[in-house]
Amino acid sequence: RTCLWGLKFMVQAAGTPLGWYNKWRADCKLQVSDPGVESHEAGCRALQYGATYDQCNLPNLVHAELRMREVMCTEERHKDRVASSKAGEASERSLFVGMDQRVNLCIMPKLIEYVAEEMKQEAAILKERRKAREERNLLEPRQKKE
Repeated sequence: RTCLWGLKFMVQAAGTPLGWYNKWRADCKLQVSDPGVESHEAGCRALQYGATYDQCNLPNLVHAELRMREVMCTEERHKDRVASSKAGEASERSLFVGMDQRVNLCIMPKLIEYVAEEMKQEAAILKERRKAREERNLLEPRQKKE
């Protein structure tokens, strides 16, 4: 589950989900018209309103989990904008203090590991399919000649 981790991160980094949205947008130097920025704001707004007005236990709600993952996906899409602006200083400092992330983004490290593992498995399957297709293509001309 990513919602609890994400909410804790947002509160520690900016106080509220909407505060995090504003900080993230400023750090990435993004405009409201940039791709994904409106959905990031909508996700943060829904999370904040769900926690404050509705007073829901967000980590136990599927829709909050989906919103949080949408926010994380948008941040993943734009992470190079933060990484490139603070690359040397932040990366070195994070290594010395033992931080999980080198870039200050609301992306759960365990989710990154999970996605990487799934992509690795998918790549292995696609590789095997390609090899099988190539072997079939190599055998077909021989069979036609006989």
